[in-house]
Amino acid sequence: MKRKYISCLLALSMISCMTAGCGTAKNIEKSEQPEVNTTAAKTTSGEGAVTLEMWTLLNQTDVESEAWKSAIAEYEANHPGITVNRTQYEGEAYKMKLKSAVAADALPDIFFSWTGGFSQPFVEAGKVYPLDDTYTMFESDLSSSMLDTCRYHEQLYGAVITLSASLLYYNQSMFDEYGLKVPETYDELITVCQKFIDNGITPFAISAKDTWGLATMMDQLMLKCVGRDDVVNTITRNGGTVDERFLDAANKFVQLKQMGAFLENASGINTDEAYQYYINGTCPMWLMVDSLGNSVTANLENAEDYGVALFPACSENATTKDMMGGCGEMYCVSSSSDYSEEAATAVFEICRSIAKYTSEKGSYTSAWNNQPLGEGSPAFIYDVETLKAEADSYMLWWDTTMVAADAQEYGAIAEQFGYNASYISSYYKKETGISLSDEIFRYRMEQAVRYKKSGLKMYLVAQKVGIADPYYFSKCFKKYTGSNFKTYEVK
Repeated sequence: MKRKYISCLLALSMISCMTAGCGTAKNIEKSEQPEVNTTAAKTTSGEGAVTLEMWTLLNQTDVESEAWKSAIAEYEANHPGITVNRTQYEGEAYKMKLKSAVAADALPDIFFSWTGGFSQPFVEAGKVYPLDDTYTMFESDLSSSMLDTCRYHEQLYGAVITLSASLLYYNQSMFDEYGLKVPETYDELITVCQKFIDNGITPFAISAKDTWGLATMMDQLMLKCVGRDDVVNTITRNGGTVDERFLDAANKFVQLKQMGAFLENASGINTDEAYQYYINGTCPMWLMVDSLGNSVTANLENAEDYGVALFPACSENATTKDMMGGCGEMYCVSSSSDYSEEAATAVFEICRSIAKYTSEKGSYTSAWNNQPLGEGSPAFIYDVETLKAEADSYMLWWDTTMVAADAQEYGAIAEQFGYNASYISSYYKKETGISLSDEIFRYRMEQAVRYKKSGLKMYLVAQKVGIADPYYFSKCFKKYTGSNFKTYEVK
């Protein structure tokens, strides 16, 4: 009965995800967002002039804004006749815009993307320009190891700015007030949380409205309960399996939620609203990516009252120094750009300049060599650098590591039913004995075969089963049926 109920739940989730309308990215620099078309993102040029169109995410801090302005101005000064026209977009909606632009062959010259599984379909569809030749001019400034996550089939397709990590920011004065120390084990974390709760204090400032905010916590629990390699192999379908270790992580998440470790209104507030509880002294702990955590904490008048630590290990399968993070963001060049060589050089020069500026301001850890922190940086910034330098390993976030379609489906189901995606996955496996990702894949392909029988074209079938990228859909269909979509014989 329970399995039948969950199967129905999955089916309803899939139908909802397949039929829901896709949001449109909000253009921050223009009053209206134009429809994506095959000419919207192309370069323009006048008499000997070149304009490189560039898409990035919206700046989150003043330091970021100044860094971008300075970097672009420096590049344009060094390359007379070339102008960089940068347009910013808001986070989650940008993912949909980027996928639409790929499908419509309407990418700008330079565009922001995520490393790992997210960009894999774009690369395999031939939409991204390889940067290996250009990189040779910058290899003395940027270690090859920092670009591992930007490589596909041993070719380089992106440049990076920062080395990111998910860290535990805490209010030292609140810990001191209750005689508490920063937890080094999961049991100590529970003890700390209970002490704060007993005194009417919610331990963690966390957002569940922004799914990535909640995922920051669950990703840590999965890593520290399961271990890096087994998590990666499982979520990339490379031989791993959802077992009791995953369920242990999910149960720990539920334990924290049920004991009151998270804000009661977490599901109704975004990340910007959540961290207000951290900076105003309401919540003593905030688990966050260091790029945002550093900037927010450094700007506090009482920054010396705050510290940073690693999320504790939860089992013998991982150490405290196994960290969530890495180079998970990159800047790419479109293979259809009229000025691909100029754009490739611009990507590296702009990324290097931004890395230098933000490192000097103590905001980010630069992925580039010899980028020292600026004088006067708060003490905790140096602690961040030390923690990241001493890491045993890095694991990129789930939604970056997974192929984009899988990551999107996990998030959609979790958001619809009010649970974290990793918890849904573990619970489903426990109750049915079937991997949720495998079940989603099977369901999608069964529906694809049914639509194929009705005579629909491939791109329409891909849309109906919830896979935005037709190239990725084609690979999935062949994997499931053993035949290409066009040559598949309807039985």
